Amino acid sequence: MGRVVKIGALLLLGLVWTGCIFADDASQTRNLDSLLLALRDRDQAVRREVLRLSQQSPSPVDSLLSAYARMQEVDAGNQRMVAGLLEEGWPEEISDEAGEALWLVIDHADLEMQRRFMPLVEEQMKAGR
Repeated sequence: MGRVVKIGALLLLGLVWTGCIFADDASQTRNLDSLLLALRDRDQAVRREVLRLSQQSPSPVDSLLSAYARMQEVDAGNQRMVAGLLEEGWPEEISDEAGEALWLVIDHADLEMQRRFMPLVEEQMKAGR
């Protein structure tokens, strides 16, 4: 009887541990999605500001230059994050919206980064993701 209890306890422990791993993976995916969506939001917010300023007449040159510099800073930070993430390949479990955020950062990157990571984007498109 003692042996059956030990085996049962080990099986239960294994199931709990496995559940924790899967819960952790799901949590990591949600966190990654949140991070990528935040990058997208920063990307778009600074671009909306540049657009708003550029449409004013007369255009506020100093404010526009400052907003453009912020856009370059946001792009550089986003690109560092995405490049680090994509070194391991495309994250398989992210949402479609998070995948679009990755594409947006790559699209706004310099030509070198686009050439480096656009094949990953193309693979995802061909796979219907």
